[in-house]
Amino acid sequence: MENKYTLSVLFVNYEDFWSKVVYYVLGKGYSHASIGVDENEEVYYSFNFKGFRREKPRKHEDIVSKSICYKLSVSKEEYDKVVQMIEEFQSRRFEWKYNLVGLLLSRIHIKHQKKDHYFCSEFVAEMLEKAKVARFEKNAAHYLPNRLEQEIQKLKNLEQIILNPIQGSCY
Repeated sequence: MENKYTLSVLFVNYEDFWSKVVYYVLGKGYSHASIGVDENEEVYYSFNFKGFRREKPRKHEDIVSKSICYKLSVSKEEYDKVVQMIEEFQSRRFEWKYNLVGLLLSRIHIKHQKKDHYFCSEFVAEMLEKAKVARFEKNAAHYLPNRLEQEIQKLKNLEQIILNPIQGSCY
């Protein structure tokens, strides 16, 4: 691919209280999803109970039970679009809220979208779709972390899969 760039989608299961609740409510697997554009694997972007967040997963490696990183090969245009959207989210970071109701309803296959609200995998799925990196059958609000991971495994631009990258390297 000409002008090849890499996006990373990281799935993590943390061992803190809320992550354990999400883990069991979502049907086990992974409790969190985030997207990275940083080649140094230090920074990812996602939503948690505090809203939109710039995350450094390695800071919390002591509470990570498992993780997996999917590296997607993308064009410069796709990469730039994701970076632009992240910058837009970052500029309004105090306005975004966590979509807990959407997360819970998604578990029973009911779409619930609310203005300025996302849950982690909904955010990642929407970023990938809006940048035209991926095309999913369902609306982003239907993708819990485990379901999104299954869809990413099917992508033709999947370049690499790294098990437990929090303890190793994602790039």
